[in-house]
Amino acid sequence: MEILNSEVNPGESAYLEMDVASLYTRTKINVPVIIERAKRPGPTLLLTGGIHGDEINGIEILRRMLFNKSVRPVKGTVIVLPIVNVMAFLNLNRKFADGRDLNRSFPGNKNGSLASKVANSVSTRIVPHADYVVDLHTGSEERFNFPQVRYDEQHPENADLASAFNAPFTIIAGSQRAGSLRRMLGKKGTPVIVFEGGKSKNINEQVVDTGIRGVRNVMRHLGMLNGEEPERRRRSRVLRETKWVRARNSGMLQRTIRNGAKVAKGDLLAYINGPYGQFQKKVKSTMDGYVFCVNEAPVIYKGDGLFNIGAG
Repeated sequence: MEILNSEVNPGESAYLEMDVASLYTRTKINVPVIIERAKRPGPTLLLTGGIHGDEINGIEILRRMLFNKSVRPVKGTVIVLPIVNVMAFLNLNRKFADGRDLNRSFPGNKNGSLASKVANSVSTRIVPHADYVVDLHTGSEERFNFPQVRYDEQHPENADLASAFNAPFTIIAGSQRAGSLRRMLGKKGTPVIVFEGGKSKNINEQVVDTGIRGVRNVMRHLGMLNGEEPERRRRSRVLRETKWVRARNSGMLQRTIRNGAKVAKGDLLAYINGPYGQFQKKVKSTMDGYVFCVNEAPVIYKGDGLFNIGAG
């Protein structure tokens, strides 16, 4: 395999750096690319974390797998980009300093904005090597995503990857965000799933454990680990219809339901309280289903998304 002007032979490991940009101080920004090749041939799996620089759980999942050497295959090749958006990670920000979102910039342009340049480097220098992709994310800001896998039905193998991952929830998304890595891969015909777990600027042990098991399950499914079937601790609940319950008042949020819980239409989810004790408003479920994302902000505004609920 020739990648980033280096030859990585079967049975070898490599730590490479992809030069993507420079700061105004002329300090170079390099994205680490770790490669593990087995001696025996097999598929190439690309694992990405940190496309948003404040989404730490995905980075931690890959860090632990690299440290424990649990990402090494017995067949095929694993390419790991633990922190795709190094510049945003330096400041624990979701976006670049100019406000651009890397996951709205694919496939990028080598002559475009900084985000577009980084996206172009990943798209042209890394993605062509991948047969399969698992992209690791968290909820944004105070939104805590219960561990879940998302995929679209554009490629038939996406469903197989999601089933193998075996997250508590599997969400079938009908639309893809313009400029996202997932949309670009879908157009290229590369199977891809997105793991979502936890919230930004936070490491959650349940999420990290689920992510590690899920990635290993995908490797088993692809035959990259010897003699092992995917580990199934639960039946993943498939959600096709999702809907946000939004705040109808501003105030202090008092949640009464746990993330991941089953709810019925009309069930009490939370109270919105006036900070001076002048009112208390009930927040009720608008549908039957499962809560898979909870806004953990203590103070919310009218219109804010509070709970995301999904049904099969």
